[in-house]
Amino acid sequence: KMPDYKPSALIESARKRFKMSEEAEHEVRIAALDDLKFRAGEQWPVKIKAIRDAQMRPCLTVNVLPARERQILNDQRQNRPAIGVSPVGDRSDPEVAKMLKGLIRQIERQSNADVAYDTAVEHAVTSGRCYFRINMVYATQNSWQQDIVFERIADPLAVLGDPDATSADGSDWNFAFISEL
Repeated sequence: KMPDYKPSALIESARKRFKMSEEAEHEVRIAALDDLKFRAGEQWPVKIKAIRDAQMRPCLTVNVLPARERQILNDQRQNRPAIGVSPVGDRSDPEVAKMLKGLIRQIERQSNADVAYDTAVEHAVTSGRCYFRINMVYATQNSWQQDIVFERIADPLAVLGDPDATSADGSDWNFAFISEL
Protein backbone atom coordinates (compact mmCIF):
# COMPACT_ATOMS: atom_id res chain seq x y z
CA LYS A 1 0.00 0.00 0.00
CA MET A 2 1.29 3.44 -0.94
CA PRO A 3 1.60 5.91 1.93
CA ASP A 4 -0.72 8.93 1.87
CA TYR A 5 1.22 12.06 1.04
CA LYS A 6 -0.26 15.35 2.17
CA PRO A 7 0.46 18.52 0.22
CA SER A 8 2.96 20.83 1.79
CA ALA A 9 1.89 23.97 3.61
CA LEU A 10 3.01 26.00 0.60
CA ILE A 11 0.73 24.07 -1.76
CA GLU A 12 -2.20 24.36 0.65
CA SER A 13 -1.63 28.10 1.00
CA ALA A 14 -1.51 28.49 -2.80
CA ARG A 15 -4.76 26.53 -3.19
CA LYS A 16 -6.54 28.70 -0.62
CA ARG A 17 -5.24 31.89 -2.20
CA PHE A 18 -6.23 30.71 -5.68
CA LYS A 19 -9.76 29.91 -4.53
CA MET A 20 -10.03 33.25 -2.73
CA SER A 21 -8.85 35.13 -5.84
CA GLU A 22 -11.15 33.17 -8.13
CA GLU A 23 -14.19 33.88 -5.94
CA ALA A 24 -13.32 37.57 -5.60
CA GLU A 25 -12.94 38.08 -9.36
CA HIS A 26 -15.80 35.86 -10.53
CA GLU A 27 -18.25 38.68 -11.36
CA VAL A 28 -15.59 40.84 -13.02
CA ARG A 29 -14.43 37.95 -15.19
CA ILE A 30 -18.01 37.22 -16.30
CA ALA A 31 -18.45 40.90 -17.21
CA ALA A 32 -15.18 40.82 -19.19
CA LEU A 33 -16.35 37.72 -21.10
CA ASP A 34 -19.65 39.47 -21.86
CA ASP A 35 -17.71 42.47 -23.18
CA LEU A 36 -15.63 40.23 -25.43
CA LYS A 37 -18.74 38.46 -26.76
CA PHE A 38 -20.41 41.81 -27.43
CA ARG A 39 -17.29 43.00 -29.25
CA ALA A 40 -17.33 39.81 -31.35
CA GLY A 41 -20.85 40.64 -32.54
CA GLU A 42 -22.98 38.70 -30.09
CA GLN A 43 -25.02 41.77 -29.24
CA TRP A 44 -28.51 40.33 -29.07
CA PRO A 45 -29.83 38.82 -25.82
CA VAL A 46 -30.05 35.03 -26.19
CA LYS A 47 -33.82 34.80 -25.60
CA ILE A 48 -34.68 37.57 -28.06
CA LYS A 49 -32.32 36.13 -30.69
CA ALA A 50 -33.94 32.69 -30.29
CA ILE A 51 -37.43 34.16 -30.73
CA ARG A 52 -36.40 36.13 -33.82
CA ASP A 53 -34.63 33.08 -35.28
CA ALA A 54 -37.77 30.96 -34.72
CA GLN A 55 -39.84 33.62 -36.48
CA MET A 56 -37.25 33.76 -39.27
CA ARG A 57 -36.69 37.44 -38.56
CA PRO A 58 -33.20 38.94 -38.94
CA CYS A 59 -31.03 40.01 -36.03
CA LEU A 60 -29.18 42.94 -37.51
CA THR A 61 -25.92 43.87 -35.78
CA VAL A 62 -23.96 46.96 -36.73
CA ASN A 63 -20.76 46.61 -34.77
CA VAL A 64 -19.07 50.01 -34.45
CA LEU A 65 -16.76 48.91 -31.62
CA PRO A 66 -13.76 47.81 -33.74
CA ALA A 67 -13.52 51.25 -35.36
CA ARG A 68 -13.60 52.99 -31.97
CA GLU A 69 -11.04 50.54 -30.60
CA ARG A 70 -8.68 51.16 -33.52
CA GLN A 71 -8.89 54.90 -32.86
CA ILE A 72 -7.85 54.43 -29.23
CA LEU A 73 -5.15 51.87 -30.08
CA ASN A 74 -3.67 54.05 -32.82
CA ASP A 75 -3.55 57.01 -30.42
CA GLN A 76 -1.70 54.83 -27.92
CA ARG A 77 0.78 53.67 -30.56
CA GLN A 78 1.53 57.27 -31.52
CA ASN A 79 2.02 58.25 -27.87
CA ARG A 80 3.93 55.28 -26.48
CA PRO A 81 4.13 54.88 -22.72
CA ALA A 82 7.60 55.11 -21.25
CA ILE A 83 9.08 54.50 -17.84
CA GLY A 84 10.51 57.69 -16.41
CA VAL A 85 13.27 58.05 -13.85
CA SER A 86 13.46 61.34 -11.96
CA PRO A 87 16.04 62.25 -9.35
CA VAL A 88 14.15 63.19 -6.18
CA GLY A 89 15.50 64.37 -2.85
CA ASP A 90 18.67 65.99 -1.56
CA ARG A 91 20.86 62.93 -2.08
CA SER A 92 19.69 62.14 -5.62
CA ASP A 93 22.05 62.19 -8.56
CA PRO A 94 20.79 63.30 -12.01
CA GLU A 95 23.55 61.28 -13.72
CA VAL A 96 22.43 58.06 -12.00
CA ALA A 97 18.83 58.79 -13.00
CA LYS A 98 19.96 59.32 -16.60
CA MET A 99 21.90 56.04 -16.54
CA LEU A 100 18.92 54.14 -15.10
CA LYS A 101 16.60 55.62 -17.73
CA GLY A 102 18.99 54.44 -20.46
CA LEU A 103 19.19 50.96 -18.92
CA ILE A 104 15.40 50.71 -18.77
CA ARG A 105 15.09 51.83 -22.40
CA GLN A 106 17.62 49.14 -23.41
CA ILE A 107 15.67 46.45 -21.52
CA GLU A 108 12.44 47.61 -23.15
CA ARG A 109 14.03 47.51 -26.61
CA GLN A 110 15.67 44.10 -26.17
CA SER A 111 12.54 42.45 -24.84
CA ASN A 112 10.10 44.09 -27.30
CA ALA A 113 8.23 45.84 -24.51
CA ASP A 114 6.13 47.61 -27.16
CA VAL A 115 4.37 44.30 -27.83
CA ALA A 116 3.59 43.91 -24.13
CA TYR A 117 2.33 47.49 -23.90
CA ASP A 118 0.22 47.20 -27.08
CA THR A 119 -1.33 43.90 -25.98
CA ALA A 120 -2.15 45.29 -22.54
CA VAL A 121 -3.80 48.41 -23.97
CA GLU A 122 -5.78 46.34 -26.48
CA HIS A 123 -7.08 44.13 -23.68
CA ALA A 124 -7.89 47.16 -21.53
CA VAL A 125 -9.99 48.57 -24.37
CA THR A 126 -11.77 45.30 -25.27
CA SER A 127 -12.32 43.69 -21.86
CA GLY A 128 -11.32 46.15 -19.17
CA ARG A 129 -8.56 43.81 -17.95
CA CYS A 130 -4.92 44.12 -18.95
CA TYR A 131 -1.59 42.83 -17.77
CA PHE A 132 2.02 42.44 -18.73
CA ARG A 133 4.85 41.26 -16.57
CA ILE A 134 8.49 41.98 -15.99
CA ASN A 135 10.33 38.72 -15.61
CA MET A 136 13.82 37.26 -15.31
CA VAL A 137 15.02 34.77 -17.92
CA TYR A 138 18.34 32.99 -18.33
CA ALA A 139 20.57 34.71 -20.88
CA THR A 140 21.65 31.39 -22.39
CA GLN A 141 20.89 27.76 -21.74
CA ASN A 142 24.29 27.11 -20.12
CA SER A 143 24.51 30.29 -18.06
CA TRP A 144 23.42 31.45 -14.64
CA GLN A 145 23.21 35.03 -15.91
CA GLN A 146 19.68 36.37 -16.10
CA ASP A 147 18.15 39.16 -18.14
CA ILE A 148 15.18 41.34 -17.26
CA VAL A 149 12.43 41.10 -19.88
CA PHE A 150 9.00 42.57 -20.48
CA GLU A 151 6.50 39.85 -21.37
CA ARG A 152 3.02 40.19 -22.74
CA ILE A 153 0.19 38.25 -21.19
CA ALA A 154 -1.91 37.08 -24.13
CA ASP A 155 -5.02 36.22 -22.09
CA PRO A 156 -5.97 38.74 -19.38
CA LEU A 157 -8.50 36.26 -18.00
CA ALA A 158 -5.60 33.94 -17.13
CA VAL A 159 -4.50 36.32 -14.35
CA LEU A 160 -5.85 36.16 -10.82
CA GLY A 161 -4.51 38.73 -8.40
CA ASP A 162 -4.53 39.34 -4.66
CA PRO A 163 -8.12 40.27 -3.72
CA ASP A 164 -6.90 42.15 -0.63
CA ALA A 165 -4.88 44.61 -2.72
CA THR A 166 -6.09 48.19 -2.89
CA SER A 167 -3.77 49.93 -5.39
CA ALA A 168 -5.07 50.52 -8.90
CA ASP A 169 -1.87 49.21 -10.50
CA GLY A 170 -1.55 46.04 -8.43
CA SER A 171 1.75 47.13 -6.89
CA ASP A 172 0.59 45.95 -3.47
CA TRP A 173 -0.29 42.42 -4.61
CA ASN A 174 1.25 39.85 -2.31
CA PHE A 175 0.60 37.06 -4.81
CA ALA A 176 -0.82 36.41 -8.26
CA PHE A 177 -1.62 33.41 -10.41
CA ILE A 178 -1.14 33.22 -14.16
CA SER A 179 -2.76 30.16 -15.72
CA GLU A 180 -1.26 28.74 -18.88
CA LEU A 181 -2.64 25.95 -21.02
